[in-house]
Amino acid sequence: MKSKLFAIGIILFGVLQATAQVSSSMPGLQFVFERPDLPLADTVLCKYTGRYGSASGIPFEIRNENNHLVLYWANGNKDKLHAISGLVYYSNAEYMKVHFKKDNDKVKGFEWERYGSTIFISKIF
Repeated sequence: MKSKLFAIGIILFGVLQATAQVSSSMPGLQFVFERPDLPLADTVLCKYTGRYGSASGIPFEIRNENNHLVLYWANGNKDKLHAISGLVYYSNAEYMKVHFKKDNDKVKGFEWERYGSTIFISKIF
């Protein structure tokens, strides 16, 4: 029994070692796990531009810069957003997801997800 466990341990160690070597020598493997970044028309992106605010008073602004939405928020923070769909965007800078909410095709705000917590940010204008 001990020899079987030892053999399994050796095999697992070899697999882990080979995986580490492959991931460091083949950066293209990261492509498999890459999230989408859909190109969207300016007409779609411009629907979301404007000023937003949280219930606690944190100001947000979304701008369309070089065919990407850019989120500006508290203390000069700035995050380029990448489109998963026409309504859902993410940032590469940190774990952040923005999910826009509409009512009769009018943007009401977005759910701002960061590190496991989600708050609703209302569109002001």
